[in-house]
Amino acid sequence: MNEEPIKIDNNCLSEIKMLQEKFQQKTFEMGILYLEKMQIDELIKNTTSKEQKLQDEWNSLKNMENDLIDKLIKIYGEGSLDLSKGVFVPDVVNTPKK
Repeated sequence: MNEEPIKIDNNCLSEIKMLQEKFQQKTFEMGILYLEKMQIDELIKNTTSKEQKLQDEWNSLKNMENDLIDKLIKIYGEGSLDLSKGVFVPDVVNTPKK
């Protein structure tokens, strides 16, 4: 058994160093990509949260609208509103009896 160190050929040594550098570069690029992905994930999380809040607010407005429609029907009966004139036009068939 020969236990003395053996000098590596310069071409092989150059290839090994080049490969190590490429691995280091790719590791660095993967780190940057991961950080970019973290930022994107945070943006998606924030956007999804804002979207959910807006959907909740929209649904709340729809409920308020339905409550108002029910209230107006109880007061004025079936018909339509002309907001530009501020008048209610009752349906002839469904006019409430006084």
